[in-house]
Amino acid sequence: MKHPEHWRPTLIVNGPDGYVVNEKAIYGGSWHMLHCQIPTYLPIFRSYLRGRLLDVGCGLLPYHALCASIVDDYYGIDHPDKTQDARLLDEAVDLNRPWQLKDTYDSVLCSDVLAHVQDPFQLFACMSAHLKVGGHLVLTTPFNYWMSAPQHEYFHPTAQALRMLCDRHQLEVVELKSYGGYADIQLDLLNKRWHSGWWLKMFKVFKTLFIKTPFYARWNKKYDVNWSLGYILVARKKT
Repeated sequence: MKHPEHWRPTLIVNGPDGYVVNEKAIYGGSWHMLHCQIPTYLPIFRSYLRGRLLDVGCGLLPYHALCASIVDDYYGIDHPDKTQDARLLDEAVDLNRPWQLKDTYDSVLCSDVLAHVQDPFQLFACMSAHLKVGGHLVLTTPFNYWMSAPQHEYFHPTAQALRMLCDRHQLEVVELKSYGGYADIQLDLLNKRWHSGWWLKMFKVFKTLFIKTPFYARWNKKYDVNWSLGYILVARKKT
């Protein structure tokens, strides 16, 4: 990043047991969603992000501390009007237009950005063009019913849509996982209503009790294919 002195941890913080959700900085209605996402995301990031990393749609660089510890070089791009602090960007890029950078990269990270891009085909084409042969794209995206930024929200792709986007842009799917099932969707819906104050405290108690029941594991397992909070994709650039 250009001005590391302005960077602050946002989505995750490094605790005694590794990186965890930064509960002081997140929206209360996303509490359950993030506790499903982060444990799924971080092991994948550690496994596949290597060498020179391009972070597409980096925003406030929530994963910078983790990524900087596992890659050789970190380069973050985003639209300057879509991030709260453009000083952190290495380069200002409008992801809704064709874009071209000077370099190619060993890894590309695109985390929870695809929903806010008007042309996913164009985005995949640009990311593939900047990924070295044999390098990995790691992409995460929600597949749900709640829009975090309705005025800038366009796509919530299925797993098949992600496979199709890879097939069309010289990318071979290495891993494609869903996170959250039917039970997690119900919990997330409740969390969206019980998102602050005593309501959020009540939700946390309710979740703690509910996940200990047999219904939680059974409902998530049974509906995992048809019910998902989101997906995480790992794809390799073909020759």
